[in-house]
Amino acid sequence: MPQNDPVGLAAQIEDAVRAVPSVTNVFRAGSLVSNAVAEAATRLGGGDRAPLVIVTPSGQTTQIEVSIGVDAVAGVPATLRLVHQAIARTADAAGVIDRDVRITASHIRV
Repeated sequence: MPQNDPVGLAAQIEDAVRAVPSVTNVFRAGSLVSNAVAEAATRLGGGDRAPLVIVTPSGQTTQIEVSIGVDAVAGVPATLRLVHQAIARTADAAGVIDRDVRITASHIRV
């Protein structure tokens, strides 16, 4: 499992989430402050673009956070279920069985 490669798993999850037809966009997950710090570091040459998906190993559990845009026609609850399934498939394939997933619908396109 990429417990030792959370950035790689984050990229895989981002790709899987983007592949869900009713997802219109993937936004940077996390708090406003953490996003501002990551963006400032990137602009100052302090590293690569921070992943939009956050994967944080925490003891035996891996925390996964993603923020998405949703097409209203498809429906938010149905889209959240599809995104959760896509994350589960990707995490399972990476050997991440014990996980806590947080999905936020940040924008709903009508």
